Amino acid sequence: MSKISRLMKRISYITAATVISLGSLLGFVSQSASAAAGTPRLIMMSNSSNAAATATTGYQVQFKTMSTYTGQAIIVDFCTSPILSTTCTAPTGFSAAAVTITTNTAPMNTQTWTAAAINSNRTVKLTQATGVSFTSATTADFTLNFIQNPTALGTFYARIYTYSAVAGGTSYVDTAPDTGATHVDDGGVALSTDNTVTVTAKVQETLTFCVFTSVSTTGVSCPGTISGVVLGDTNGVLSSTTTNYLSNTAGVTPFYAQLGLASNATGGVIVRAKSTGTLTSGANTLATSGTGSGSCTADSAAAGTEQFGFNVTAGTGGTGTQTADAGYACGAGSHSFDTTNTPNLTSATGDPVLSTAGPSTEPTTEALVQFMAKASTTTKSGVYTSTFTFIATGSY
Repeated sequence: MSKISRLMKRISYITAATVISLGSLLGFVSQSASAAAGTPRLIMMSNSSNAAATATTGYQVQFKTMSTYTGQAIIVDFCTSPILSTTCTAPTGFSAAAVTITTNTAPMNTQTWTAAAINSNRTVKLTQATGVSFTSATTADFTLNFIQNPTALGTFYARIYTYSAVAGGTSYVDTAPDTGATHVDDGGVALSTDNTVTVTAKVQETLTFCVFTSVSTTGVSCPGTISGVVLGDTNGVLSSTTTNYLSNTAGVTPFYAQLGLASNATGGVIVRAKSTGTLTSGANTLATSGTGSGSCTADSAAAGTEQFGFNVTAGTGGTGTQTADAGYACGAGSHSFDTTNTPNLTSATGDPVLSTAGPSTEPTTEALVQFMAKASTTTKSGVYTSTFTFIATGSY
């Protein structure tokens, strides 16, 4: 008798172990005994960080239905345990309070579904009174938006149930999922939160700026070479009847300066000009172009008119856009000189002549600063000079 008793106990233990093993399976199984588990079955998280402080994660849910029916409700219950029809404890920090649904493909997107959070925002309930037609092996594909991930690091689970009646969703109970209506398919998915990896790389502020002179207006880039700008005829002598600045002829001293500019400044770069003043020889000076406020003035041919000024042509090519200041974007035959801001080497600003709206690379054709001067019949003799400084300031 004792041998029989021991044998029965042994059978009992084996049976119990078998029940425990079967209870751990997470197949997406139809209530039909002949149906197989539905695969693939997955939830793709747009963010798996457990540090997410706000409801910004999207969960794309996909599963295959195992039979043909009209689906009117879907439950996605998020739990710390994967076992179906048992008590579901919400993962720490998880919330679906702000959930919305995006139906990705047919048949889910053939109707408009209503998404709501129940069970203290642990469970997502989807309902559609008209329902959608599921056939065997149909893939349901939808995204649950604005989910807040669990704050606890590690694995958590989603239990999925489908119903052919809205009541199955509205009366859902974790330990008795058939309370409102008998569910059709069920299954589970394991998910996990994890640590994030922060990759840091520094990009330093950059500003490339050079001032140089050249006969050629193209194909020259920083740093270039610098020499003085000589105005007048081939001997550097001004005329009283024409504006004198040397033409762009190979081998001839240039009459303009070039500005090479490139920067990653988000707010762009402003180039300002300062000078020692107008052309000066001892106590003698040459009158400037314009009214003195920095306005473009046409070059004069009158014998009694003195003029000194410059204009600016923005560079072209590269990325980003250069813009010449309105006071100096005069074009051919006109020049300007601001007697208030430009001739002040101690000023903190100077006079703006060129700018960019944001990051830019050095252009193919650099910005040109063209100088001009004209004497009058009464201009006193002498060697007249003026020194210019150009300053680039980036806004980062």
